[in-house]
Amino acid sequence: MRLPSLVIVLVACLPVFSQEQRAIRFTAFRTTNGVRISGTLHNDPLLGTATSIQNEEALHVAHLRGSVELMVNGMKLQADELDLHWDSGDIEPRGNVHLTPIQQ
Repeated sequence: MRLPSLVIVLVACLPVFSQEQRAIRFTAFRTTNGVRISGTLHNDPLLGTATSIQNEEALHVAHLRGSVELMVNGMKLQADELDLHWDSGDIEPRGNVHLTPIQQ
């Protein structure tokens, strides 16, 4: 009788246990010109380039530096620097920032 009760309690508590949900999922590939980024933002394709990338696991953020170009949701974002907050999906550009629609 105790084992079924324990199983019910554990199953009922599953949503309480944190599971990492990333709004931004990406991989970065080093190239001769810098870094190429490929992934998704809320299941929409995310593509980009930058001179360098630094990933801070503890802060759930990736710092892209140098001539950053990011394409997502039919828009092209260009900036000197950009932070990708993968847990919230926030994109934080800095420096000279330009946002233009992508012609399709």
